Amino acid sequence: MSIANKWVFAKKQDKLGRVIRFKATLVAKGCAQRPGYDYIKTHSPVVCLETLQAILSLILRERLIIRQMDIKGAYLNGTLKEYIYMHQPEGYEDDTNHVCLLIKTLYNLKQAE
Repeated sequence: MSIANKWVFAKKQDKLGRVIRFKATLVAKGCAQRPGYDYIKTHSPVVCLETLQAILSLILRERLIIRQMDIKGAYLNGTLKEYIYMHQPEGYEDDTNHVCLLIKTLYNLKQAE
């Protein structure tokens, strides 16, 4: 079985509301994935507020430097361990029944959450 997909289109605008570029993103319809078959388990790491407070107090006490980084796309660029097949994207069909084998995760896959 292969997973369906769809294109999501967006207009990127500047501060004055003028369209500066168009953006297209291919997303998987992950709601069709079946547990135990398409994925084993999913998880999203979260931080406990008390843990964050303890770390910040240690940083202040030891006079350490705080650096910030954004890991929003960490799961999106992950390599899949399961074999996930997806229909050909709209506009790419070549009149065959071929499917795509995904190597990296896409938006809306259970593994990308």
